[in-house]
Amino acid sequence: FKGVPSYSDTKVQEVNLNIAWSLESVNFSFLAQYQDLDIFQQQDNTNWRTVPPPDVARDFLEFNPVAWSTEIRADGELGERLNYVSGLIYSEDDTDTINSINSINILGGSTTEAFGVYTNWTYRISDQWDTSLGGRWSRVSYNATVFGFIPGLGELNAPYKEVYRDPSYSFKIQYYPAEDVQAYFAYDTAFRSGGINVLAPLAGDLAAIFSADPVRSNLLAINQDYLEFTQEDSESFELGLKGTFLEQRLRWNTSLFLQIYDDHQYRTSPSDGAVTATLSGALSNLAVNVEEVEVYGVETEFNFLIDENWSAFFTAAYAKPEIQEYSKRMCEEGEAEDSGTLICPGKKGEPLNDEPEFHVLAQLFYEYPLGMGDLELFGNVTAEYLDKPFQRVKTPNLRDITTYDATLGVRAGDGKWSFRVWCKNITDEVVLPSEGVQLQEPAGGGGGAHRLLRGSARPAFVRRHR
Repeated sequence: FKGVPSYSDTKVQEVNLNIAWSLESVNFSFLAQYQDLDIFQQQDNTNWRTVPPPDVARDFLEFNPVAWSTEIRADGELGERLNYVSGLIYSEDDTDTINSINSINILGGSTTEAFGVYTNWTYRISDQWDTSLGGRWSRVSYNATVFGFIPGLGELNAPYKEVYRDPSYSFKIQYYPAEDVQAYFAYDTAFRSGGINVLAPLAGDLAAIFSADPVRSNLLAINQDYLEFTQEDSESFELGLKGTFLEQRLRWNTSLFLQIYDDHQYRTSPSDGAVTATLSGALSNLAVNVEEVEVYGVETEFNFLIDENWSAFFTAAYAKPEIQEYSKRMCEEGEAEDSGTLICPGKKGEPLNDEPEFHVLAQLFYEYPLGMGDLELFGNVTAEYLDKPFQRVKTPNLRDITTYDATLGVRAGDGKWSFRVWCKNITDEVVLPSEGVQLQEPAGGGGGAHRLLRGSARPAFVRRHR
């Protein structure tokens, strides 16, 4: 990514348990999950356009979360018209991290405990109408300790403990105009707990070293105003239609939606001019609350069985995140008249930066029995389009992009094994930087120009079909 020499290693251990039993009028379930991740990532960020020699130190991250959860659930029917599902959830996440960024070494540990109670009731009004009402109460406890060190500059010791409590609600009304077709309206609320920016206290310590303004005052502002980010609350409205058509050969879903966020959690970074080029990387990607954001759009997807060998999948989404209030947005490099300015508030009606609004993905699948036992030939072609993201300052000047992937292989009918060859980004698409920035060959030669590829900016709205 960005031509950065990198290495990544991930080890996963996971155990799942599901026990279910039934009585005359109610079903009980017990679900448990345990997961242990060991993640190591290493890369060089000094200059992504060239590969540095082996003696240049790399940034690295060790991330080791251990998480487990349990859930007890009951569901059943009361009479012919009313059914329900209710339950209790408890989860715990213990995480240890070691992070080295530009010679800044951060050691951290955190424990997150979450407890929730939920219920959802559905009432069948008639053969064509039903309605659902649900609720959830959650309590999240977050406890973290972070220690950091910059050689020759300062240390960081930032303990943090907070408890978040929040109720959430849901309402849905559904109409069935035909046996396999459903129209619906849904309203939901949700929340996300807050936290801390572990490097923000270090900015205050550095203000004693970088004593000249505006750098000093900007570092003090980061220490004071960007230490904590608060709880995010949201509500969503959705109007949709889904069903199967053409003798169940076509499955189609489409919806219109509006999401309103209070204190939306986002990321912002100081410019080089505000805190010096030495510190801008270390203090980048600070979590911040956007006081109010509205996201509205439309999404649609369908699966179509063309014949016994061919099938197609298509999905498209338009989603516009629009700022209503954003007071803590940091200036991009070159945006403010005074390069030392730290804050450039987001303008009402302006999109959030770097969010493509339109995304399309289309896939064509082929399957054919080879007549040799249960062997099957399979393949697919994928095309994906993302439009040009909004940018207030053109650094870099990204454009829209269309990529093509293909896969061809042979597999056993029972799915126990498969062999495949694949090619990604067949046409070698590149997202170009701003004018005047040249993509260079790696210092060691070979390998071609570095490619800065954008992935899906909205995985919540558009997904690949597998």
